[in-house]
Amino acid sequence: MFCVAPGCRSSPLAHAIASHPRARLNVCIDERSLGFWALGYGRSSGRPAAVVTSSGTAVANLLPAVVEASLSGVPLLLLTADRPAELRDTAANQTIDQTKIFGGFVRWFFDLPAPTTDVPGRTVLTTASTAYRAAVASCPPGPVHLNLQFRDPLAPVTAPWSPAPFSTRTFWSGHSYKPQRGAGRAGAGEVS
Repeated sequence: MFCVAPGCRSSPLAHAIASHPRARLNVCIDERSLGFWALGYGRSSGRPAAVVTSSGTAVANLLPAVVEASLSGVPLLLLTADRPAELRDTAANQTIDQTKIFGGFVRWFFDLPAPTTDVPGRTVLTTASTAYRAAVASCPPGPVHLNLQFRDPLAPVTAPWSPAPFSTRTFWSGHSYKPQRGAGRAGAGEVS
């Protein structure tokens, strides 16, 4: 389940989610409400919802739900859009430092760099898999935060790329760890 509070900086991610035929999507313009909706989903299903927000104060609005998820042991994936590192902290409300914004209330945090040809697709897959595993397999389960940097232009652009690195078979070949389906809980290779 993807919970999206639309915004300019998160539009590449929101577009990708909305375009995926298997993605289940809940859209809400209020980040605080969306965070608590995702918390309820996680509490009732035992699986984390992925909460997608734009940058800056939009991210800060998730703090109450993150604290509740952390203290209640509810899995939650926070996918927050951000400017690239060189454009952060420039005295505007959408450029605040989002790294570690949730402090010790998350089980794991990663600041993913802006997409370039230097960032292999496997990096994204490994990071997503690690985040999911940290949300559900921590003792107790809880929220994790992936801060995703995006550079302009944010609108879709036509560019050559190979989907091969994103193939599950290609990604997991050569690894001793394989995604597992567990009873009552999705495996580390699956994202709701």
